[in-house]
Amino acid sequence: MGAEIGLAIQGDMTRESAGKIVELIAQAGQKEAVGLLWRGPGEPEIVVALDNISDEPESSYAVRVDKMIDAFQAAYGEEDVYEIDWSCLTLWHSHPSGAVGPSRGDMQTKLPELRYMVIAMTDAGPVVTEF
Repeated sequence: MGAEIGLAIQGDMTRESAGKIVELIAQAGQKEAVGLLWRGPGEPEIVVALDNISDEPESSYAVRVDKMIDAFQAAYGEEDVYEIDWSCLTLWHSHPSGAVGPSRGDMQTKLPELRYMVIAMTDAGPVVTEF
């Protein structure tokens, strides 16, 4: 079933990346999973999990920017993250409640430099919204 879900959320990412994200969402259970997806032109995609440090991880996520940068540097090997093309980086998180699309909180905390992806875990299967 994981492969079927992976295919359902694939969008413009590779099957491998979709599968990794699905695994991370499953591991998080009823808590929001959060991470980074790198989709650079002509480069391999990279999926990185981040720790959700929210006080209410069942209904929101929070990450430390320094930990986000550290995780990206470790996965990608880029020493100066300020030299990367930020439009290739997507911050993704799940909505285990099934709420489709970004929440009000998601929109209020959105950084203009990043792309965002919400994966809502609905009864009919995952629904992806990128914004």
